[in-house]
Amino acid sequence: MAAEFARLGADFDRVFSPLPHGSRPRVPPTRGDIQASADRTAAQMAGVPRADFSLFPTLTPHCFLALASLDAPSPSAGLVHAEPSASPSGEATWELACRKVRRRRLKVTIGSIDPLITASLRAAGGDLPVWDMPIPLDGRFKAAYSSEAKTIGFFGHQRRERGLDLLPSLVRRLLASGYRVVLHDTAGHFGAGDVRPRLRLLTFVEDLSAEMTSCDVVVCPMEASRYEHRHSGIVWSAVASGVPVVVPKGTLSAVRISRWRSSSCYREHSVEGIMSAILRVASNYPSFAAAAARGALLWKKKHGVDRFVQSVLDHLDK
Repeated sequence: MAAEFARLGADFDRVFSPLPHGSRPRVPPTRGDIQASADRTAAQMAGVPRADFSLFPTLTPHCFLALASLDAPSPSAGLVHAEPSASPSGEATWELACRKVRRRRLKVTIGSIDPLITASLRAAGGDLPVWDMPIPLDGRFKAAYSSEAKTIGFFGHQRRERGLDLLPSLVRRLLASGYRVVLHDTAGHFGAGDVRPRLRLLTFVEDLSAEMTSCDVVVCPMEASRYEHRHSGIVWSAVASGVPVVVPKGTLSAVRISRWRSSSCYREHSVEGIMSAILRVASNYPSFAAAAARGALLWKKKHGVDRFVQSVLDHLDK
């Protein structure tokens, strides 16, 4: 990343050394513990040359409190991806940060990635305004669609809450059924030596949307309970790229994309449950593909990096 910023003529600072988002503590931290942790992060923020404006593409309660605790923070904006309760001591941290921002009259713009999260932030933050903002994610439109679903893709950081335990059996089942499979294996769980006909393993992906549009269907085998109030960037990338997607019922992503009719949902978190949803798409692929193409156009009208940046700038002027 440092090399990429240098190529753009911009400085790059690695700000945070400790990881402030560990597992839930056995004993709930006190207000003093929360503030002390935020102060350590604020001290690292203070070591970065002052900017005219600071942007937090993913603003967590911890970083929000650290920002509010700086001696002289620059005008800032942050996009929140999850309810405060999603992180350890998140609600208490968020409330403390909001009180500091109000008391110090800091110029901070808070954006939310979803109306459900907006309501939660407003409830925790009192009268501090929270704005619904575009999702800063662009897709490369799928140029052409096959007459049938032939290539199935799995993308993102493969981990347990995203169906890692099911993936080996699911991939074998798809290959045995004659499908091609693209598997984005960022952590090397499956090994570069796993060479099988019709299976393509990816590690680092320079252009995620380009890889997605090489697929006919993108499957997101998430645990529904973990994504009930969270979005999936992989789902949104597929939507923005115009690719039909398979998601579990009961997730926030499933609720938000259902109106486009480009998704197939499964209820049972199992190989059989996910396969049934994939086959549902395959059995009527032209209809799902047409819906996905329409969904990508609708996405572009509301979301994307340009619209997000303009929204931030508009709110800074208020």
